[in-house]
Amino acid sequence: MPLGGSISARMDGLHEPLPPLPGALLPIEYVRPLLCALERFEGELREVWKVARLRTPLREVQNSKVCALPVGEFLQFYQFGVERLEQLCCERDGVHAYGPQAGNVLLYSLISGPDIRSALARFCDLYGVLSGTDASRLLFVADGSEAVFSLPSEFTTRDECTLLVDAIALHFVIGIVSWLLDRKLRISSIILGYERPAAPNPILTAFAAPLTFESGAKNAIIFRASELDQPITRSFSELETVAPHFPFNFIARTIPEGSTAGQVRLMMANAIRSSLALPSSRTVASLLNISTPTLRRRLRGETTSYAQIRAEFQRETAEHLLLNSALTLSDIAERVGYADDRALRRAFKSWTGRNPSTLRNERLI
Repeated sequence: MPLGGSISARMDGLHEPLPPLPGALLPIEYVRPLLCALERFEGELREVWKVARLRTPLREVQNSKVCALPVGEFLQFYQFGVERLEQLCCERDGVHAYGPQAGNVLLYSLISGPDIRSALARFCDLYGVLSGTDASRLLFVADGSEAVFSLPSEFTTRDECTLLVDAIALHFVIGIVSWLLDRKLRISSIILGYERPAAPNPILTAFAAPLTFESGAKNAIIFRASELDQPITRSFSELETVAPHFPFNFIARTIPEGSTAGQVRLMMANAIRSSLALPSSRTVASLLNISTPTLRRRLRGETTSYAQIRAEFQRETAEHLLLNSALTLSDIAERVGYADDRALRRAFKSWTGRNPSTLRNERLI
């Protein structure tokens, strides 16, 4: 079931991107499989690069003259690229592309059950309705100790492009179930109905579980059967808070970012890119499948805090948007989490000793 587009298309402002944000560099190798997949469709990689308004020259990336992208460009390409790749694969094979509404229905259907078993059973029922297939055997217990959750591929073409799309759909399910559990799902192995790819693929490595490639088989997640009886303690109000950030939940799984502080900054950058409010510390912890005290403890171990990261990110982003976009000061204030433009003006004055309008006007001279 192709869900990549339903993940990325749910984000507001996707087709009106801001100028790429400043920040750390992330290696090109993390998106190399996506680059290669889009190159299989004539002209599409160049079009995605153009629509995403990336400043790094594509030719330099293709010629390996550039080995990393700024975090904002990285996120922007990832999100645009995944959505477009799904569309292209669906068009090629005559498969229906599930839009954001279907993704939301599946996401919100999981929260009302008492345990993981009922949540996944409801997911299977809805999948059967949406796909028009018999979903009665998508979830079963294999030998008493392991459960199998299958997500059959709807593609007739089995290549590295559809492998990416199907792998992203599995990440989507794992991310949701892990959030419902408030910890990572204990996965035993992953089955992919494809030939083993020749080149390393970070999206596959991110499963952090043994991979079995079996051409023509159903894609499946194998996990401990005891997980099915675990209660769902999340609430609908919690889901409302984190649902818009689930695209990050997928992206974070595929990027081996070394520090918790780096993950928090990445999540904030993703929120700005997606026209979302900056996530609270509670939301950050929830999406990282840890408790808020654990988040505080980890950041303290890195000699920082959520408040410090947020303040630094707000300043860097506000200054960047002031000098590199046509957004009004009120719009920038809203984007970076200030109450209004007056609060942002005071902040600029404390940062630079100058008025933000003066800084913008000097940049235009």
